[in-house]
Amino acid sequence: MEARRREAREKRIGFRGRIVGMHEAGQYIRTIANNLGISTKTVLRSEDTDWYGNLPRGRPPRCTTPAQRRDILQAAEADPQTNAVAIRESLHLDVSERTVRRVLHEAGVHHRTPANKEFLTDQHREGRLRFAQQYVDKPEEFWKRVIWTDVKTFSSSSHGRRHCWRRNDTRYSPENVFHVARSGHVTVNIWGSGAFRDMRMRRFFHPSRSLSSKTLLDCQHIVGETVTFPRDVGQSKTPCLLGSGDAPPLRATLS
Repeated sequence: MEARRREAREKRIGFRGRIVGMHEAGQYIRTIANNLGISTKTVLRSEDTDWYGNLPRGRPPRCTTPAQRRDILQAAEADPQTNAVAIRESLHLDVSERTVRRVLHEAGVHHRTPANKEFLTDQHREGRLRFAQQYVDKPEEFWKRVIWTDVKTFSSSSHGRRHCWRRNDTRYSPENVFHVARSGHVTVNIWGSGAFRDMRMRRFFHPSRSLSSKTLLDCQHIVGETVTFPRDVGQSKTPCLLGSGDAPPLRATLS
């Protein structure tokens, strides 16, 4: 498309250059028009300007009314994870989906990939806030004796690729976040841990395998510390916590 536009532009510039050249050679306007098969107005227009490209054009009339543009914006704000085709059909608009997208772009609303986060209840959020408030003022020496661990779960899902309409700097607004509900059809888990001066990948383990005593001893040998494993993420929606020794969850310390 871009190559064809560039080629057409070069032809227009060359054609208008011929008009100017013939006029400078002393030919009359009518003669130039007859030789090139154009009107005398086209010849005069080429003589009146030094610009050989396309002249600036006015904006064509809009195919949507202010009320329709307002409805399009409200539909995207009500359901950010919709698409242009669904908005057009729900509002019964006689426009293309490209027009719907253009209206949203002009309003500062763009098509983005939503943030994928675990579904958290109010109880989960309150618990995380309490934990942060409890340890926010701990000194650096305290954190040097803490091991943080987590399990990354790659699981199957049927939702496919997701998108949402949102404004800039609103990626983590609740309405723009796609909440992932684990189905239990887990492909693989990756267990990792990090400390004050150490962060490493620890172990792969298949989720369908129960964590036997041998598995725990193998992992303990790799880490070099007494560890306990979290619950299987496919069996509970509660965030997975990992501790060391007899320490409560999220308070695993090195002895």
